[in-house]
Amino acid sequence: AHRGGSHEAVENTISTFKRAVDKGVQILEMDIQITKDNRPVVCHDNNLMRLCGVNEEISSLNYDQLPPLQDVIDLHFSDCQIRVNKDEDRKIPLLEEVMVEFPEVPITIELKQPNDDLKREVLKLIRKYNRESITIWGN
Repeated sequence: AHRGGSHEAVENTISTFKRAVDKGVQILEMDIQITKDNRPVVCHDNNLMRLCGVNEEISSLNYDQLPPLQDVIDLHFSDCQIRVNKDEDRKIPLLEEVMVEFPEVPITIELKQPNDDLKREVLKLIRKYNRESITIWGN
Protein backbone atom coordinates (compact mmCIF):
# COMPACT_ATOMS: atom_id res chain seq x y z
CA ALA A 1 0.00 0.00 0.00
CA HIS A 2 1.62 3.22 -1.20
CA ARG A 3 2.11 5.40 1.92
CA GLY A 4 -0.48 3.15 3.56
CA GLY A 5 -3.16 4.05 1.00
CA SER A 6 -2.64 7.78 0.56
CA HIS A 7 -5.76 8.30 -1.55
CA GLU A 8 -8.00 6.65 1.05
CA ALA A 9 -6.66 8.10 4.29
CA VAL A 10 -3.94 10.34 5.70
CA GLU A 11 -0.64 9.09 4.34
CA ASN A 12 2.12 7.45 6.36
CA THR A 13 0.37 7.20 9.73
CA ILE A 14 0.05 4.19 12.01
CA SER A 15 -3.75 4.26 11.64
CA THR A 16 -3.50 4.31 7.84
CA PHE A 17 -1.08 1.39 7.85
CA LYS A 18 -3.46 -0.52 10.19
CA ARG A 19 -6.36 0.16 7.82
CA ALA A 20 -4.31 -1.13 4.88
CA VAL A 21 -3.31 -4.33 6.69
CA ASP A 22 -6.93 -4.89 7.81
CA LYS A 23 -7.95 -4.67 4.14
CA GLY A 24 -5.50 -7.44 3.28
CA VAL A 25 -2.52 -5.45 2.01
CA GLN A 26 0.55 -7.68 2.14
CA ILE A 27 3.32 -5.07 1.94
CA LEU A 28 3.52 -1.48 3.16
CA GLU A 29 5.44 1.21 1.29
CA MET A 30 6.73 4.25 3.13
CA ASP A 31 9.09 7.17 2.79
CA ILE A 32 11.66 7.95 5.46
CA GLN A 33 13.19 11.26 6.50
CA ILE A 34 15.57 11.93 9.37
CA THR A 35 15.15 14.47 12.13
CA LYS A 36 17.88 16.72 13.51
CA ASP A 37 18.31 14.29 16.43
CA ASN A 38 18.79 11.37 13.97
CA ARG A 39 15.38 9.73 14.37
CA PRO A 40 14.03 8.09 11.18
CA VAL A 41 10.44 9.23 10.65
CA VAL A 42 7.81 8.06 8.19
CA CYS A 43 7.08 11.04 5.98
CA HIS A 44 7.25 11.71 2.24
CA ASP A 45 8.00 15.44 2.44
CA ASN A 46 11.03 16.92 4.20
CA ASN A 47 9.26 20.28 4.30
CA LEU A 48 6.27 20.23 6.66
CA MET A 49 4.13 22.85 4.87
CA ARG A 50 1.79 20.47 2.99
CA LEU A 51 1.21 18.12 5.93
CA CYS A 52 1.47 20.38 8.97
CA GLY A 53 1.11 23.92 7.64
CA VAL A 54 4.56 24.83 8.96
CA ASN A 55 7.39 25.93 6.66
CA GLU A 56 10.12 23.90 8.40
CA GLU A 57 12.29 21.00 7.29
CA ILE A 58 12.05 17.74 9.24
CA SER A 59 15.84 17.57 9.16
CA SER A 60 16.07 20.89 11.03
CA LEU A 61 13.84 19.82 13.95
CA ASN A 62 14.22 17.28 16.74
CA TYR A 63 11.52 14.61 16.78
CA ASP A 64 9.71 16.09 19.78
CA GLN A 65 9.51 19.43 17.92
CA LEU A 66 7.60 18.07 14.91
CA PRO A 67 4.16 19.66 14.66
CA PRO A 68 0.95 17.62 14.33
CA LEU A 69 -0.72 17.02 10.98
CA GLN A 70 -3.16 19.73 9.96
CA ASP A 71 -6.93 19.17 9.51
CA VAL A 72 -6.90 19.02 5.69
CA ILE A 73 -4.00 17.73 3.60
CA ASP A 74 -3.49 18.16 -0.13
CA LEU A 75 -2.72 14.93 -1.96
CA HIS A 76 0.27 14.58 -4.27
CA PHE A 77 -0.57 13.87 -7.92
CA SER A 78 -4.20 14.87 -7.40
CA ASP A 79 -6.49 17.85 -6.95
CA CYS A 80 -8.05 16.10 -3.96
CA GLN A 81 -7.63 16.66 -0.25
CA ILE A 82 -7.88 14.32 2.72
CA ARG A 83 -9.56 15.45 5.92
CA VAL A 84 -7.98 14.15 9.12
CA ASN A 85 -10.60 12.58 11.43
CA LYS A 86 -10.73 14.00 14.94
CA ASP A 87 -9.91 10.60 16.46
CA GLU A 88 -7.06 9.92 14.06
CA ASP A 89 -3.42 10.11 15.09
CA ARG A 90 -1.88 13.40 13.95
CA LYS A 91 1.67 12.48 14.84
CA ILE A 92 4.36 11.77 12.25
CA PRO A 93 5.43 8.27 13.28
CA LEU A 94 8.89 7.00 13.93
CA LEU A 95 10.01 4.15 11.67
CA GLU A 96 10.62 2.17 14.86
CA GLU A 97 6.93 2.53 15.81
CA VAL A 98 5.93 1.01 12.47
CA MET A 99 8.32 -1.90 12.97
CA VAL A 100 6.96 -2.56 16.47
CA GLU A 101 3.31 -2.28 15.37
CA PHE A 102 3.74 -4.49 12.28
CA PRO A 103 6.49 -6.98 13.18
CA GLU A 104 5.64 -9.51 10.47
CA VAL A 105 4.38 -7.25 7.69
CA PRO A 106 6.91 -6.73 4.89
CA ILE A 107 7.77 -3.11 4.20
CA THR A 108 9.39 -1.18 1.38
CA ILE A 109 11.30 1.88 2.51
CA GLU A 110 12.36 4.76 0.31
CA LEU A 111 15.03 6.91 1.93
CA LYS A 112 14.16 10.42 0.80
CA GLN A 113 17.64 11.85 1.43
CA PRO A 114 21.10 10.51 0.51
CA ASN A 115 22.18 10.85 4.13
CA ASP A 116 24.67 8.49 5.79
CA ASP A 117 23.10 9.02 9.23
CA LEU A 118 19.70 8.04 7.83
CA LYS A 119 21.10 4.90 6.21
CA ARG A 120 22.92 3.93 9.41
CA GLU A 121 19.84 4.48 11.64
CA VAL A 122 17.51 2.56 9.33
CA LEU A 123 19.94 -0.35 9.14
CA LYS A 124 20.18 -0.42 12.95
CA LEU A 125 16.38 -0.67 13.21
CA ILE A 126 16.15 -3.38 10.54
CA ARG A 127 18.70 -5.44 12.46
CA LYS A 128 17.23 -4.66 15.90
CA TYR A 129 13.81 -5.98 14.83
CA ASN A 130 15.17 -8.88 12.71
CA ARG A 131 13.55 -7.51 9.54
CA GLU A 132 16.38 -8.29 7.11
CA SER A 133 14.24 -10.76 5.14
CA ILE A 134 11.05 -8.65 5.05
CA THR A 135 12.35 -5.14 4.44
CA ILE A 136 13.30 -3.69 1.06
CA TRP A 137 15.00 -0.34 1.24
CA GLY A 138 16.93 2.13 -0.87
CA ASN A 139 16.98 5.70 -2.12
